[in-house]
Amino acid sequence: MDERRRWILPDLASALDWTGERNARKVRCTLALTREYARTAEEARAGADGDLACIRGISSAGARASLSVKPSALGSLFDPETCRAHLLGITREARTSNIPLEIDMEGKGTVDLTLAAASACRREYPRVTVALQSYLDRTPGDLRRMVSEGIRVRLVKGAYLGDTADPGEIRRRTDDDARILKELGAPFSLGTHDPLLLDQIKREFGDSRDLVEFGFLMGLSDATKLRLAGEGWQVSEYVPYGQGGDAYVLRRQRYLRDLERSGLAPAP
Repeated sequence: MDERRRWILPDLASALDWTGERNARKVRCTLALTREYARTAEEARAGADGDLACIRGISSAGARASLSVKPSALGSLFDPETCRAHLLGITREARTSNIPLEIDMEGKGTVDLTLAAASACRREYPRVTVALQSYLDRTPGDLRRMVSEGIRVRLVKGAYLGDTADPGEIRRRTDDDARILKELGAPFSLGTHDPLLLDQIKREFGDSRDLVEFGFLMGLSDATKLRLAGEGWQVSEYVPYGQGGDAYVLRRQRYLRDLERSGLAPAP
């Protein structure tokens, strides 16, 4: 299998087929168009149209899946109001079809815009999730704010540049953030392939399985995700599709290198 195909499926039809197979094995999917970093109104419109098509595809297939969107694909880099308008249109389509909507977090400088967008979307529709990155100092406060607004959190270590790059410190912060969410009684998704962190969260949430969903990427940890689903844990898989996606692949490769430098391999 070539490197790109490991991480990204070619089109929506193949993503929906993949989702059907995963659903049959008790794994929920999050579909994500690979578009990002739109520079023009036309590119932002194309990104929004692709997201709307994804919602309709999930609904028509009756799939157990959500849509994940990147604000940069919708115009956040050149016009936040264009991005907001597209996001609200996508949110209303998701509400009509009752498909969960997830909003990805990107670089450090986008956090305020993304959280404001998540709040606006939540006012339109309750089934909204936003990603928060534990390598940022501000994240404990942000996750409390999002939970207070009824927004579900997808907790990740972070794949861009954060306030710390130390693997042990980021793992500790992620565990601390998960503990805060447990104390708040807030259901959340944890996105990681770190075997130490997975084992730690399993121990800590053994009596609160309803609160945590283990989120994995397509292309990593297949045995682990299927085993956890078979054990009764909530499990999801992030499934990118479409053309392009070079930046996404580079982030995945960097993640594997970072794990290796810390003396770890991803969970099998």
